[in-house]
Amino acid sequence: MKLETLFKYAGYTLCFFLISHFGYWYEEKTDINTIRITGVEFKDTEDVIVELQGEVKYPGKYSVKKGTKVHSLIYRAGGLTEDGDPESFDADMIVIEPCVINVLGKSDSYVEAYFTHGEYSTENPCNINIATKDDLIALPKIGEITAENIINYRKVNGDFKHKSQIQNVDGIGKEKYENIKDIITVGGDG
Repeated sequence: MKLETLFKYAGYTLCFFLISHFGYWYEEKTDINTIRITGVEFKDTEDVIVELQGEVKYPGKYSVKKGTKVHSLIYRAGGLTEDGDPESFDADMIVIEPCVINVLGKSDSYVEAYFTHGEYSTENPCNINIATKDDLIALPKIGEITAENIINYRKVNGDFKHKSQIQNVDGIGKEKYENIKDIITVGGDG
């Protein structure tokens, strides 16, 4: 009788162990090559060219998969130089289109960053869904606080679907929107 009870408990323990580990390791599989980032969907097999400039050890053009984070790209470029300022770029930004990333030095002023980042036009608009604080400050009449408000709005509400939604951000009224509407984009037709 004792041996039978021992086998019974061993069987229960084994079943519990298998079920709990199966549930832990089981993942519902979907198309593993598809990435969705707040409304933007793309295949991670697509490559884009990103140009790294400034205070990285090996500046130049790099081909990366869409969905790569900027910090991974900078690591691939040998990391920052001694003077590289990790606050001058958004390390968690996800690359989804060709772009230029300029890493400033610690001794560079952010006034210089304004001119380095901000040559936006109707042909080269600022994507407000992926823009860094410095990119946003480079827009006309957008200061540091308004740029932070835009980034916080994105974190709370997700990506802008239409560029006119930027008027919902504290500090951006109709007048500011009129100044920037032709040189901003949300990455699509919005």
